[in-house]
Amino acid sequence: MNGSTLHYLSGVADLVKLDIEAAALTLSASKGAIRANYQAAYAAGYRQAAYTGDAFTLSVSAGRFKAIANMFDADDEVSCTIVDAGDNPGLRLRSKRMTSTLREFGQPTDAPDGRIDDAEFSVRLLAQELISEIEIANTFTLERHPVLMGIKLSFAKSGLTLHASDSTSVLYEGNLRVRTEGTGSIVIPAQEALLGARLVGDGDVTVFKLRDSDAIIFKGETALFRSSAIAGDWPDMRDVLKTSNMTGSLVIEAAALRNIVDGSRVLDAGPDVDVKQGNAENVILSVGAEAGSFAIAAKGSITAVRLRYDRTALARVVKLGSELAFTIPDKNYRPTLITSERRKCWVMTRI
Repeated sequence: MNGSTLHYLSGVADLVKLDIEAAALTLSASKGAIRANYQAAYAAGYRQAAYTGDAFTLSVSAGRFKAIANMFDADDEVSCTIVDAGDNPGLRLRSKRMTSTLREFGQPTDAPDGRIDDAEFSVRLLAQELISEIEIANTFTLERHPVLMGIKLSFAKSGLTLHASDSTSVLYEGNLRVRTEGTGSIVIPAQEALLGARLVGDGDVTVFKLRDSDAIIFKGETALFRSSAIAGDWPDMRDVLKTSNMTGSLVIEAAALRNIVDGSRVLDAGPDVDVKQGNAENVILSVGAEAGSFAIAAKGSITAVRLRYDRTALARVVKLGSELAFTIPDKNYRPTLITSERRKCWVMTRI
């Protein structure tokens, strides 16, 4: 195995369990219900053909495991040797640079079940594609709200859709046009989803939910990740997203918008981005007080005298794609629809 695997597991666990059988080593880590709404478990298997002894299990303190894991570099090749396999068993981890030994401590929860035969719904896609979408959705979550700390995964014939929201100013939707089996949805903790997607490694990953289970499983070639769902209903956004007539539109490069929302460019950037008509073809976006403002132009037109957006909300929007299209409503505190190639975001508008 390599050092990066040790780093991932040590960062998420209360206990780490090592199961050693002929020609194989399985690492698993478990964490208690750090929030009342969910529990997460992780497992990874790696071929180690040098070991031919009896089956062996060792559970160790995650604190000790983390301290040792951090001593290895991410690209270190780490060998494992059983020591004192009696009343006080241990596992010696050795790389070219260092050696350390783990000792028995407690028992973790069971590792996740990787069977996909009884999946209620599932999808297979590239791990890097999943990671990219979860990373973006993760920036739109709300840490103070139990359900909105999560990402909603919706499986449909049209593909996999990810939703995230902070409930008041922003709603995010990402669409992956991939083939799914079955339909349904589940809300899982955003941080756990991102960690799990990274843990299962490169190549293809299968995401599925077993029947009669409240957990989602990410399965790669050598690793499994399981996260229980967050209890509670995803908020109904249909009333929030209703709009009547549009008051304008604009198209802007994400790189240009990033210049506006980056508060470091203006000493007194303030919390808002102001939008107003420049000439017949351009809309002006600006931040900061008149004496120290910073402004850029974008193609488009609006009928309102001035619009305002929350600067923090727009800072998350720049991640959607290289070019962003704004469709602006005609009423105060209604959402502006912002779209890129295959992602959407709704941001509240002040007129």
